[in-house]
Formats: sequence, structure tokens, C-alpha cells
Amino acid sequence: MGSDHVGKLPVEFMSGDECLFCHRNDVGPTWASNRHGRTIRTADRDAAPLRLMEKSSALADFTAQIELVIGGSNRQRFLKRARSTAS
Repeated sequence: MGSDHVGKLPVEFMSGDECLFCHRNDVGPTWASNRHGRTIRTADRDAAPLRLMEKSSALADFTAQIELVIGGSNRQRFLKRARSTAS
């Protein structure tokens, strides 16, 4: 569950509930107006980085799978949903 992550490698993202386990009182009430609310967000299909990736033959197939973005204007990572391996 929640633990002190300062100075440690980032934990694997599970859900917003994992963040709010520790941060429900300091971040939760102001979520919409602080940077935490933009940590992971829906990918903007019209954003310049995604449009450039779509033009690349090496990245076009991957671009179609991108659903979420993490990061800010200096550095972003593009995320796709994990596919379940359960049968």
C-alpha cells in the first residue's frame, strides 16, 4: 500500500486510488487546480507530438495504441492499456 516514495524510484502506477491513499488530504481537495491532476491524462489526438508520430512509418502503428499521456511540456511518455493475459 502507500509508503514514502521520496528519493526512491517511482512505483508502478496502479490507479489514482494508490496516490490518494497517502495524498487524500493534501492533494485530493485541490486536484483539479494543481499539477497532480495532469499527471496522467487522456492523450490529445491533435497534439503536435502525436501528429508527428503518426507520420513516421516506424511509429504509426504504435501511435494508434496510445490512450494516455504522462508528463509535462518538457518531457512526456505515451501510454497504452495493458492487455489482459487471463484466459
